[in-house]
Amino acid sequence: MQALMATTEAAGTGLEDVYRSGIWRIARVTSPESVIQYDLGCLNHLAEAEYFAAQRILWIVERHGVVVATLRRSDDKHDAVFWKQPELIEIASCQPAWQLLPTWLQTPIWRRLLEFVKGEASVVHERPDLRRLAEQTFRTRVDRAIEQRNDKLLMEFAEDSPFWRMSRDELLRQHPCELRRWCRLLRPPKDRASEFAISDFVRALWHAAGLIDATWEEQDS
Repeated sequence: MQALMATTEAAGTGLEDVYRSGIWRIARVTSPESVIQYDLGCLNHLAEAEYFAAQRILWIVERHGVVVATLRRSDDKHDAVFWKQPELIEIASCQPAWQLLPTWLQTPIWRRLLEFVKGEASVVHERPDLRRLAEQTFRTRVDRAIEQRNDKLLMEFAEDSPFWRMSRDELLRQHPCELRRWCRLLRPPKDRASEFAISDFVRALWHAAGLIDATWEEQDS
């Protein structure tokens, strides 16, 4: 489905689309009834709901038709995001939708995504599909940076790795599965590896994982 970038309002829904594609929808809430539907904090405050609707303060983010977040956007200290579903992290892979989000929202989404990738969030142990989704989203951003020859951005992704700045001895004390995970997430195509500074870091991860495996095999024999 072709993405809709122009602002349009769906008749009778109380929503004004800012961006819409086959997966994502970002919309402003334009009616008091819809404000109350999406923001329970206004449930007993009709005047506040009317104000939110008139000022287009409340936004929603949908993924496959399911609300994954609501935002209060008034460009002041009251700005806030209310997570509804952890799948919100995937929006980082959709560049047009991602660019519409303010920096104050991009930052916690990316932080949550990294927690999923690193296995630091308890929810990914209960739902391993979320970790896979986070890895796919991260890799999509890496692939886009490779396509754009954006070496600076690739290095920023490398800095997101828990192994960044580790010495060789420190790498050799890590689990090889995690080292290979970050190899998969960061490595550029072999025929283009020389174009990117990140390649040295990826090779270091790969070699460390191989040495650890070889050491374990010697100990088991």
